[in-house]
Amino acid sequence: MASGRPQLSRPYWTAQRLSTPPSLGLRLWRIVGNQEQRCITVELQNVLTCPNCGEKNAREMPTDSCEYFWTCEKCGQRITPLPGDCCVYCSYGERKCPSKQ
Repeated sequence: MASGRPQLSRPYWTAQRLSTPPSLGLRLWRIVGNQEQRCITVELQNVLTCPNCGEKNAREMPTDSCEYFWTCEKCGQRITPLPGDCCVYCSYGERKCPSKQ
């Protein structure tokens, strides 16, 4: 074991949480054997824009579920995703949710 990782026959992913702005997110590596093959960064910080009043709201996206409902803090409108989108981040955010990134 060159890097202290277990030798597995199937590929697996390992993650590191990034906690320093502006890169709040996760960095993921695909591991095959003891070789790192790919590194991707999933951004968790997002800004939702209310389609009703235009208010912008900075939020951290969940990594373990999709957020289907969001209530605008300014106008109180309950927002749901557009048809074909999985969550409010995919519909009204500056970037897609972690599962789509």
